[in-house]
This record gives sequence, C-alpha cells and structure tokens, in this order.
Amino acid sequence: ILGSWVVIFPLMGIISNFVVFIILSIMMGFFFGATWTVSRAAMTALCPKEKLNFGFSFYTLAERISTLVGPLSWGLITSLFIGLGPIRYRIAVMFMAIFTTVGIFYLKKVEIKNTNRSF
Repeated sequence: ILGSWVVIFPLMGIISNFVVFIILSIMMGFFFGATWTVSRAAMTALCPKEKLNFGFSFYTLAERISTLVGPLSWGLITSLFIGLGPIRYRIAVMFMAIFTTVGIFYLKKVEIKNTNRSF
C-alpha cells in the first residue's frame, strides 16, 4: 500500500489532465482506507500482546505528530518555491512521495516476529 503512494504522489505532480486527476484522487481515497486498516493490523503484529495499549498509544502519538508535520512541510515547501507559481504545488506533492519513500526505507528495517497469537 505504501508503494502505491510512492507511485500516485508523483503522478499527481506531473499530470495535467483533469479526468486523470479525478481518477487518481478516487484511487487515493481507496488507499486511505486500506492504509488505516493495514497499519492497525501491523501494530498488532509488531507489539507484544501485553503491550498493545502502549503500542497503539505510540501509534496515535505518531499519527498526531504527522498531522502537524505534514501540513507544515507542505506550507514550507510551497512558501519556499513561491516564485515558481503553481508549479510549487507539484513540487510539494513530489516531496510527499519522498517522505513516503523514506518511511518505507525505515519500515523495512523493522523486524516482525511471528507471534502466533489468537485473539
């Protein structure tokens, strides 16, 4: 799912056809739901059963921080490139793809142990 974000963000930055933009926007909507579902399932796989509450609390904290950092970085990028006109928004979308790629890089370093849990 994260890989699809890495593909969709640059596409959103380079397309100029409105119909394609709408189609990609609809696809992004589907990926939002899948991302939330998979992330919660991944948290249950990553955390020991006795520390699930701590894991989900940390997940919520990280989600809140990203809610702050995302718009701030978008605003900073569009402000820095204000002289480029509307292209600055395309640059900001490309940076979102870079952020996602960096996240995938760090996520690949996380070791998931087979817990064989039954809930």
